[in-house]
Amino acid sequence: HWGAEGKVAQMMRCFPLLALGQDVPRPSEEGQGELNLAVMTKAAQTLAEEVGLEQVIRTLMRDMIIHAGAQYGLLLLMRGEDPVIEASARIEDQQVKVDVHTSLPTARDLPLPVLNTVMRTRKTVVFADAFSEAPRLRLGGPDAPLVRSLLCMPLIKRGALVGILYLENSLAADIFTPNRTAMLELLAPQAAISLDAARLYKDLLDENTRRANAEFAL
Repeated sequence: HWGAEGKVAQMMRCFPLLALGQDVPRPSEEGQGELNLAVMTKAAQTLAEEVGLEQVIRTLMRDMIIHAGAQYGLLLLMRGEDPVIEASARIEDQQVKVDVHTSLPTARDLPLPVLNTVMRTRKTVVFADAFSEAPRLRLGGPDAPLVRSLLCMPLIKRGALVGILYLENSLAADIFTPNRTAMLELLAPQAAISLDAARLYKDLLDENTRRANAEFAL
């Protein structure tokens, strides 16, 4: 009656990181739909404007972590038939820290059975509470924090698997609600297009550099 849900929606929009792991009331999925759609539309436009591969990756990871409510995330891109980690991101001091690097995925990075399932089915996998639904998904050994909310999403362009986004939250269950998952899936096609275009652009620049160096050597 006096607008509590509207105020909560405004607070989550302005300070999305403050709600991570806190037992706070959430606006209804219906009330959040218009807000989330506007946020994701803006994120898609931002991705479409980026050109450099590293900047596309940083923008994508930052937006996904914040708007999904995740603590930790990985971006994997396909190289042939194999997925390769291209970046990781995590919440530190209320900020998203993105580390762009290349490595092969291991069981310490993410649950490999989940990764393989997404690669095979090309469908998003979500656990509302992985600790109770799939207790074997503990990462990094017995001392690692338990994974509560988990999401693993394919990035597909024209039927081809371009990459995979992995997100998790160890503080709270049911973070990746149906509404949030649907919004992320709306952004996924633009993410796949932007990543593929940026990678092709980088390959073109690298090839031009190699040719220029070869001509200079001759």
